[in-house]
Amino acid sequence: MAMLLLASKVYPEFCVPLWVIVVCASSITAGTLFGGWNIIKTVGYGIYKVRLIHSIVDQIGSALIIISSSVIGAPTSTTQVVTTTLMGVGAGERPHHVRWMEAKSIAAGWLLNIPACMLFGAFYCFIFLKILS
Repeated sequence: MAMLLLASKVYPEFCVPLWVIVVCASSITAGTLFGGWNIIKTVGYGIYKVRLIHSIVDQIGSALIIISSSVIGAPTSTTQVVTTTLMGVGAGERPHHVRWMEAKSIAAGWLLNIPACMLFGAFYCFIFLKILS
């Protein structure tokens, strides 16, 4: 949203207005409130039955991967890192307890996400360019 404001020359330099921060934070909160529980349930129980030790190892492993990626400048999705690290934690302890079909459906969702986001991005760009010009 801030980049759109900058590109449309509403703001002459990059700054994120308070209202943009509030709108984005509210949107993320609403998304978690209304849809996040399904994701939490899927990751916490659908892939592998998570216990405290799994959660700790998952978070440490995910943090190391995300920090390493940031250091080398590689883009990462924190959600995908945490989810796949959990699959690795489960496979490291008991590979036969990991629900691989659930993991397969999550991976399929990720693969569909890339072209879908590209299409929506192109559509929104087209719309905003028409509106702003």
